[in-house]
Amino acid sequence: MRRGFYRIGAPGRYSTILAPKASQMAARSPSTPRLAFVAATTTAARAAKAALEQRYGVVPPAEADVMVALGGDGLMLQALHRNMKRKSLKCLI
Repeated sequence: MRRGFYRIGAPGRYSTILAPKASQMAARSPSTPRLAFVAATTTAARAAKAALEQRYGVVPPAEADVMVALGGDGLMLQALHRNMKRKSLKCLI
């Protein structure tokens, strides 16, 4: 595992947590959820999606256990509506 830095609270304050590498996510255990990332068209959302996919790997939304929506409320609602009938989706963040 490697350490990742995530911003929380005020600018300049970071919390160190352990984050798995993409190779560890690919060789995952059955209890590790498969993550899919969907992003808005903004530059910040696309950059965040690229960074997260590099770290956690790329999983198509149709095969994901957890879907992470990177954008605003509209994107979250679109993703929710598109995937409401899926039985395998455990969580939408």
